[in-house]
Amino acid sequence: MKTSVVITSINHYNEAMENIFQGCITNKWDFIIAGDTLTPKINTSGLKYLSIADQLDLGFEYAKKAPVRNYCRKNVAYLLAIKNGSDIIIETDDDNFPSEEFFKPKPDNIKTRIIGNPGFINVYRYFTDKTDKIWPRGFSLADIKNNIELYNNLEEKQLYCPVQNGMVNNDPDVDAIFRLIFDLPFEFEHKDRKIALKKGSWCSFNTQNTTFYKKYFPIKLKTLCIAILN
Repeated sequence: MKTSVVITSINHYNEAMENIFQGCITNKWDFIIAGDTLTPKINTSGLKYLSIADQLDLGFEYAKKAPVRNYCRKNVAYLLAIKNGSDIIIETDDDNFPSEEFFKPKPDNIKTRIIGNPGFINVYRYFTDKTDKIWPRGFSLADIKNNIELYNNLEEKQLYCPVQNGMVNNDPDVDAIFRLIFDLPFEFEHKDRKIALKKGSWCSFNTQNTTFYKKYFPIKLKTLCIAILN
């Protein structure tokens, strides 16, 4: 299946990007970087760099509507990956150093534990025993202390999962409150755990280590259409 990795950046081509690029070469994946008005031109052969002018030339209405100097320019890279026939799109950031796991094949049907409590579920707590006081950015602060079932007590089932978000070690996506109160870096010790949320269960997440499968793409496109209309 055709896989593309997408990022956006306002930085010079750096070691993190090169690390991602080399992994893409090894695995025969596409690597697409959506630039912005501040991005220095990237001339590395073999990857696809999209300047603002390149993005406008693609003919996507979204490229014209999306604000500049904004993280949403990454969506143009998504659109090109979809247009080029990608079956899987993986998103990360220009300062992330992917582990070996990042480049391993990720089946869309996985054996996972399932949680179905209604409302907000702090998934981060399932990946560490060090503390129960870590939460993802955007999480409902009123629900941080909610009780959750023990991981080993959760039902385990084979499920189709079209969106899979991975943990990020050292500098996980936590909010300013966490950064003011607790120390970083932080490393999750339960690297092999998998959690799926049932309908009605919610957890915010950052897409800096997220895999999207083709059946999800229409939802992504619908979201972009709504953004254009607004």
